Amino acid sequence: MRKILIILCLSSSLIGFTQDEKKPIFKQYELKGNAILLLVGALDFTYEEYINHDTSYGISAFIAYDKDIDRKFSVTPYYRIYFGKKRAAGFFIEGFGMVNNYKTIAYTLESMSYVALREAKVTDLALGFSLGGKWVTKSGVLFEISTGIGRNLFYKEDNVNRMEFVGRGGIGIGYQF
Repeated sequence: MRKILIILCLSSSLIGFTQDEKKPIFKQYELKGNAILLLVGALDFTYEEYINHDTSYGISAFIAYDKDIDRKFSVTPYYRIYFGKKRAAGFFIEGFGMVNNYKTIAYTLESMSYVALREAKVTDLALGFSLGGKWVTKSGVLFEISTGIGRNLFYKEDNVNRMEFVGRGGIGIGYQF
């Protein structure tokens, strides 16, 4: 009886020690703003969620408050692949789709000369890619530099100057949580 009691006590203590392992907790999300666009007259905020060590997806929202900026609004979902040694940091490439709204000039043709110019608002979908780099501190503060280009796909109307290419990028400052 004493042997069974000793074996039972030892086995229960071993089971208790094996359940004490703690898995490391990784930051899964980030929020950031684009500092360059803020200076030129637009707000650009991004939410990103990490899928694993090397990939993430996110969405950006762009709103121009300066009247001189042609692109007025855009929403950009994206998918990133990171090539750094740290989790979701280092050099990255990104594929994106952008629903964008911009202002342009429309004209009417009258007797072989361009007459009445007017402002037109156009909404289109662009597909593109970006390159960049991200640096993250141990406390979760991040700094990002990126640049990219996309091409608008659908809007084709006669007598309207079409914005064929859209740009994406800037200097991002944010926080991982």
